[in-house]
Parts: sequence; C-alpha cells; structure tokens
Amino acid sequence: PGGAACGVDSSDTDDAAPVVPPTTAPCTPPGESDGSTGGAVGADDDELPPCDEGGDTSTTTEADEPTTTTEPEDEPTEEEPTEDAPPDEDAYVESMVAALEGREDFGLPMDREQAECIGPRWIDALGVERMAEAGLDPEGLDGEDPDGVFDELVGRPEASDMVDALTDCGLDLERAFFEGLSDDGSIRADQVDCLVDALPDGTVEQILVVSLADGEEGLDAEPGLGDPLTEAAAACP
Repeated sequence: PGGAACGVDSSDTDDAAPVVPPTTAPCTPPGESDGSTGGAVGADDDELPPCDEGGDTSTTTEADEPTTTTEPEDEPTEEEPTEDAPPDEDAYVESMVAALEGREDFGLPMDREQAECIGPRWIDALGVERMAEAGLDPEGLDGEDPDGVFDELVGRPEASDMVDALTDCGLDLERAFFEGLSDDGSIRADQVDCLVDALPDGTVEQILVVSLADGEEGLDAEPGLGDPLTEAAAACP
C-alpha cells in the first residue's frame, strides 16, 4: 500500500512545483453544442460564447483612443476707460496772445509785448478747465464767439482780474479810453489831456469791469457809473 505500490516515487511528487493550468474563459468550441438544446440537462444554463478558432479563449481589450481637451478661450476683457487728456494750457495762452495783439477792444490797442504779458493772466483768470468744459477751445479765442461762451465765463471776479492785468502790463487805461473816444468823434482831441486829469482814478477800470462782465446792459443798469465821466466832460469844455 502507499505510493510505492503504484510505482510512483513520493520524493518526486513532494519536491515538484505544482503546475497551475492556464486560466481560460469558458466557451463553446466550434461545431459543438453547449448542451442547452435537445435535452433537459443544461437547459437552464446560460449559453456560452463560442471560442475563437484555434481554441484561443483569451480576451483582448481595445486601447482607449487618446482624448484631447480644449482649454476654454480667455474671455475678452473690457478695456478700462481712459481719462481724457487735460486741456493744453499753452495752446490757450498762445491763442489768447494772438487774439489780443493789435486789437482795439475798448480803444485799447496792444503790442506784442503787452499781449504776451496779458494773455497768460487772462487765461489764468478764466481757467482752462472751465473753458474746455464750456466747449471753448483755443481756436475759439479769436474773437468769433457766436454762442457767447466767452462772455458767459466772465463774471465780476474774472473781469476784475483781467482789468488788473491790463494795468499791470503797462496799459494807460484812462488815456487809451479817451483817445478811443476821440478817434470816433465823441470828443475833441484837445480834450483828452484835460479829461485824463479830471477823471477820478479807477473810473475807467470800473467801467471796463462792468462792461466785460455784463456788457452794454450792465453799463446802463449800473447806477451812477457814468457820473464821473459827465463831471469830467463838464470840466473840459
């Protein structure tokens, strides 16, 4: 009895490594039936898939196709509004100087030197920001102001500063004023010196301030504004 009786050396079986059969998936060989037809046996079993030719029952898995991803495009960003460039003060000054030179407003002719002295001070009195906001650009200082924008910017404070600039820059306002009246025939030329001496100081300056700020209507509405002129004219027949 024992393994020796069957002619098998037990030492060989003890030391030999166990043989593991390959694992195959159950299937039905070609041309054979799985026994599910023609009888009760196996009738309830699930039908096995057929084996590949050559008995290969291994299964293969198709590799997944590589996928590509598309990164979302950056959404366009709204540009931040840019601030408007500040008004060009130099352009305003140059235009004002050109407008003043040689003009005879109020009978006050100005040469280039006087215009270059007065122009910057008038621009400073009016303010470049105020002129730009009112729509008065440098080119609009040439005396053509159909909408009256310049006049609207000049109030009594601005007019006072502008008249001060005239006197500070060397204009003799009293003499220029009466010489202008002489040129249009309102007075005689030989009355000019007398009227200049007879007129109280500051009278012409006050008249110019009212005229710049309020125009002809302001001159007519200002009580007693012309009285010193009347008295000076009476003193210089």
